[in-house]
Amino acid sequence: MTMIERVAGAIHSEPYLPVCDFIRERNRMANITLDPFSEGLQIAAEWAIRQAKAAITAMREPTEAMVVSGNDAVDGDDIESSTPLCVSTWHAMIDAALKE
Repeated sequence: MTMIERVAGAIHSEPYLPVCDFIRERNRMANITLDPFSEGLQIAAEWAIRQAKAAITAMREPTEAMVVSGNDAVDGDDIESSTPLCVSTWHAMIDAALKE
């Protein structure tokens, strides 16, 4: 499971239910006899993936507290040399998650 799929699942445990209701009503009004559940699942899955990517992207820039914790984990004695390493490592990890 990719990080995008994990985040999408965490944000949207049952995202398809309101989408299916909307599609069912739209289809009823237009006299369409499509299965709203399968169509709704596809739409909800695509929406969840977009939301997950946005959430991961928002985390790309670490907060000050994250940098401090990263520095402590890498080399708590020399904050000047460990900060660029922590931030670049974090960026690389987020970028990799978005490419999965």
